[in-house]
Amino acid sequence: MQELSKIQIRKICCSKISAGLTFRGDIYAWGPYNGEVFNKPERLNIIRQPIRDFKVSSNIIAAIDIDNNLWAWQVEQGSSKQSSNFLGLSNSPQTIKSLDGNKV
Repeated sequence: MQELSKIQIRKICCSKISAGLTFRGDIYAWGPYNGEVFNKPERLNIIRQPIRDFKVSSNIIAAIDIDNNLWAWQVEQGSSKQSSNFLGLSNSPQTIKSLDGNKV
């Protein structure tokens, strides 16, 4: 992808949405994301701390920041807005409180 040619990506995860993690700890996403379609990689400015690792599923993104906090949020894609959100997640990242104080 030409748009990522100057950004050093260290990990890519793909599902209904695709995302990449940079060496600086930023997440870039492309594809359907919360009612929009990113035709080119867009930086997600949604967690202030740099991200250490992340995973993407069909409608959830989970990330671990440099302080070992686990974050998760729902990604809505068109008609699947209500599907499989058994965790009660919103579109905004939230820490998983049941793991507070534990190293992940």
